[in-house]
Amino acid sequence: MAKKTVIAELQEILKLTPKAKETQNAFAERVARKANDMHNDDWEGLAQDTQLWVNAALAAIEAKKAVPLPTGIDAVVPAAEDATDEDEAEEAPAKPAKRPGRAVPAKAAPKGKPAQKGSKKAPEPRTHAGRAGRFNPEAKIKVLTEGNPYRKGSKSDGWFEQYKNDFTVKQAVEAGTPLRHLRWAVDNDYLKIG
Repeated sequence: MAKKTVIAELQEILKLTPKAKETQNAFAERVARKANDMHNDDWEGLAQDTQLWVNAALAAIEAKKAVPLPTGIDAVVPAAEDATDEDEAEEAPAKPAKRPGRAVPAKAAPKGKPAQKGSKKAPEPRTHAGRAGRFNPEAKIKVLTEGNPYRKGSKSDGWFEQYKNDFTVKQAVEAGTPLRHLRWAVDNDYLKIG
């Protein structure tokens, strides 16, 4: 069975098709925004390459940078040839994200909630956002425990040993660690990411 491209996998789940005269970049951004709102069960079913692309795309949107193009987009939206200034002028500017996304949230207080008065210490920024805890792929993993908290010889034991090598989230995932394991370790204060 052939491996699906990132765009094919997301299109199948999100039921998205390109709009008339939509560029690759505009379609990729629309797909990333829609993936940000998908149900956690759908998210967990995605390939790790696809999850990493969505995280990177949302981080780029939040930083107001160009969204990296996912694999397979050429088959869905052909690359624009000889784009003119008129074509670029007709393209609507990108809308801001509805929520910070699956990337690391900003340190500022959320809208609608005033900062606590009299608070001496600012709360620590979270290393992951939302229920599913999306991590920045380039964030470094830091071990917080002295020993390995997992049963010797288990898969978790092997994954945990890798973290001592100053891995990033992307390197850990490429080495076979599931993102859910990283979230579990962070939630249990075994690891710190970021």
